[in-house]
Amino acid sequence: KTAYEIMPSLVGSEMCIRDRIFQAAELQRKPSEMQLARTDLGAILQTLEPGWRELLDRRGVALQLGIENELPEILSDARRLEPMLGGLIDRVSRGLPPGSRLLLLLQPAGARLKLQLQVRSQASSTAADDAADIELIDTDLVDTEPVDKEQVGTVLSWDPSTGSLQLSQDATRQLMASLGGRYQARRKRDLTVFFPVASAHT
Repeated sequence: KTAYEIMPSLVGSEMCIRDRIFQAAELQRKPSEMQLARTDLGAILQTLEPGWRELLDRRGVALQLGIENELPEILSDARRLEPMLGGLIDRVSRGLPPGSRLLLLLQPAGARLKLQLQVRSQASSTAADDAADIELIDTDLVDTEPVDKEQVGTVLSWDPSTGSLQLSQDATRQLMASLGGRYQARRKRDLTVFFPVASAHT
């Protein structure tokens, strides 16, 4: 890969995390009331998919998008949600070995929509895995930073395996909460975010 091929994704990632760091710091300094509106999350994912796919292709990672039909709108802030979703894609995919697959799944879950990011390694990409791709395992929830990551202040964590700074779990959870989402990290890289469905009178 040439520097011209790699630079756009690096610059985009740096700008994305810089924006999220600023938002997280602002939330901690001055918590604000949520001003959420009806948001078509499925449409956002489909709009952003080509850019994410291009980034992941450079990393040798395949993106698989699964969105159920006729999903209701959620309550969120589309303008702030888009870069946050890009940050989650970058967080989960950074450092993955070539040949991995990143599954991005959106489906109903009662009065919420469930957004899942799941990693499948090349070795585990079997028919049995494909059949289980939409299953959620709740026994792997984690509330703190993985042991291989070091906390840097109240907002950032350092990942020695990729040599990158990321938002800490607490900061990510707080940012997602400000967007109406309930963020749940899982073992390894998988994560889930629940968003409230907009009512008919919203």
